[in-house]
Formats: sequence, structure tokens, C-alpha cells
Amino acid sequence: MTIYIVTEGEYSDYHIEGTFSTEALAEGYIAAKGEKAGRSWDPGIEEWILDEDAGAEWRTQYRCALCPSDGGLLWEDENDALARPGKRSEDGWANEHAIVGTSYVSAEHAQKLAIEARQKWLRERTLTEEPAR
Repeated sequence: MTIYIVTEGEYSDYHIEGTFSTEALAEGYIAAKGEKAGRSWDPGIEEWILDEDAGAEWRTQYRCALCPSDGGLLWEDENDALARPGKRSEDGWANEHAIVGTSYVSAEHAQKLAIEARQKWLRERTLTEEPAR
């Protein structure tokens, strides 16, 4: 079952406004509050699967970070993390400093995920950059 959480704020002001059983109810809440809240009201809706992490256990987590510009290895690490059984990876992330892949399978799998994340980052970056004049 998916639940919809209306959130608002950033960093230390980040908080939950309400939880809803449908996206339409969450959007209705935002619309109703938005009429009175004014310009400072900037909510978001997060989707969460209820009980998704039930049965989580400590597992070995492998991470690999690559340099965005040349794809060189920046660092690798291995640690324990709480994850549900059957989970193979976490969403990777990328910025101008590092591209990280995270796996519960192996260090090689983490590296493969990082390489794929870098390829995606390069494609999207290339598509959004303005051509040189």
C-alpha cells in the first residue's frame, strides 16, 4: 500500500504536514491550505510504500565513487547498513564532484552502478548545456 505524505520546509524546518491514502487527497490538502497560506507555502508530496522495509536486516553495503570528468576511481568503501532482504542497490547520485553507486551485492556491482550513473549524468548534462558560441 502506498501512502502520500505532504511535506514542507527545508533542512531544520523540514516537516510533515499530513499523510494521505491517495495522491488526490494529498493534492486536495495542498490546494485547500494554499488558498490561505500565501506565497510562503511550498509543499511537496512524497510517496512511501507502507511496510516496505519490514524485516530489514544488517547487510554489507558496497559503495564506489567516480570522478565525473574522467571516470577515475575516487574512493570505494564497505560498511554495514540496514536493508530489506532482496534489496540489491540504492539509488545512485551524481554531482560535479562525485558519482556514487551503492550495492548490496558486491564491490563490482557498485562500480557498475557508478559507471551507469556517470553515463546518465553525462547524457543529461550534455542535453541541458547550451552550445558553445
